Amino acid sequence: GVTGRINLSFDRGGGGVVSTVSDLNKFLRALMRGDLFQETKTLKEMLDWQLYPGIDSPRAGVGLGIFAEGTQSGELAMGHSGVYGAKMYYQPNGEIFFSGTVNQLVGVPYYWWTELLAVIASGKSIRETIN
Repeated sequence: GVTGRINLSFDRGGGGVVSTVSDLNKFLRALMRGDLFQETKTLKEMLDWQLYPGIDSPRAGVGLGIFAEGTQSGELAMGHSGVYGAKMYYQPNGEIFFSGTVNQLVGVPYYWWTELLAVIASGKSIRETIN
C-alpha cells in the first residue's frame, strides 16, 4: 500500500498533529524569540545543549525537546524532526526558519534539509541551484 503498511501509532501521537508550514514557522519564530513562555529562563533551559553517548555528528547537542544540528555550511541549526522526513529547524545565522517534509519513505537522506538551508543561506533560489 501507499503507507507501506506501517502503523504510525508507534510514535505515540504520530500523525496526530496536522499543521501548515506557515503555522509551524510561526510557532518556531515565537519559540525562538521567547514569546511562548512567561519565564525567560525556560527557553535558556531548552537550549542548554548536552551531549550523550550515542549522539554523533552532525548532531551537536540535545536540549529540552530541541536538537542542535551541524549543517553543510558549518552553521548550527536548532529544531526537531517528525516521523518520516518532517523537519522544523531554525538557523540563527541569517535568521532562517525552515519547516518541511518529504513524501517518500525510502531513500531519503536524514539530513536532506541541510541542503535547502545551504541554498537559502547562499541567497540563490532553489530553481537556480537545480538548473
